[in-house]
Amino acid sequence: MIIGANSYRWAQHYERQSPPSLVEQNVDEALGYAAAGGIETWEPCWDSLDKFDIYAKALPKHGLQMKSVYVPCNLMLPDNNPEIGRVIALCLAAKELGCQLAVTNPDPVHWNNTPKPDDLIRYQTASLETLGYELRLRGIDLGYHFHTSELLDGAKELHHTMQHTTPDNVKLCLDSHWAYRGCGNSHLALQDLVHMYGSRIVSLHIRQSQNGIWTQTLCDGDINYQFLFDYLDARNWDGISCIELAIEAGTPVTMDLGQAHQISRSWLESAWPKARKGQTDHQR
Repeated sequence: MIIGANSYRWAQHYERQSPPSLVEQNVDEALGYAAAGGIETWEPCWDSLDKFDIYAKALPKHGLQMKSVYVPCNLMLPDNNPEIGRVIALCLAAKELGCQLAVTNPDPVHWNNTPKPDDLIRYQTASLETLGYELRLRGIDLGYHFHTSELLDGAKELHHTMQHTTPDNVKLCLDSHWAYRGCGNSHLALQDLVHMYGSRIVSLHIRQSQNGIWTQTLCDGDINYQFLFDYLDARNWDGISCIELAIEAGTPVTMDLGQAHQISRSWLESAWPKARKGQTDHQR
C-alpha cells in the first residue's frame, strides 16, 4: 500500500491566510508538513507547466515522490477537443517527475450541482476514452474521479462513463466520501459502487466525517471503511491510498497539517488489515 496526500487541504489552508496564497508559493512548508506526517507521495493539482520546476526542486528536497497528479479539464467539446493535447502535455511533464497516474474530474456544467445533459456526457465519455488510450501509450494511467454532480439523476454521468469506456484506458479513482455524500450519505451506495466498479480502482481519495461534518483527520466515523479495505485486500490491491483531508463549516481545526496527516496515516495503517499484517510480519 502506497500512502499519499492530495494537496487540497493545503490549498484550503493557504487560501484562508491573510493574504491568501497558493500551495506552490508555500511549497517547502507544505511538503515539509507532508513529509513530517509520514506521507510517501504527493498529489498536486497539476494545471500548469509552470509548476514543473517548483516540484522538480521541492520533491527530492523533502524525500517525497509524485506518483499521481490531479489534472482539471473540460472534456465536453464534441470534436477534436484541444483539452486532450493540453492534458497529455501536462502529464508527460509530470511523468518526468515520476508520475504514473493522472487523476481527472472533468469540469461540471456549473459548480452548483447541475446535472450534465446527455449529449455532453456522451462527448465527454468519448474524450475520456481517447485521453486514456493516448496516456496509456505513453505509460500513464488515467483515473476517473467524481464529485456530487456526477451522481445526480441516477448517477447517469458516472455510470455512462464507466459503462462506455474500457478498463484499460479509464480506471477509477474512488473518492469514497463523495460517493457516500453524493448519494444522500448512503453507505449502501458506496458499497454498491465498489462492487460494480471495484476491479477498476487504481487509487483512493480517503476522507471521513462524523455526524455529516468532515473531520480534520482520518478516524472512525460515518463511513465504515472496513468493507473497502477487505475488498481490496482480497484482490491484492497495491494502488495509491491518498489521504484527502478537507474542512467545512463545523470542522474543528486544532492541529497543524503535519500532525493531522500523521494521525491520519496512523489510523489508516491500523484500520487496514493488510497494513496490520505487514506490521506484524515486520515485528517478527
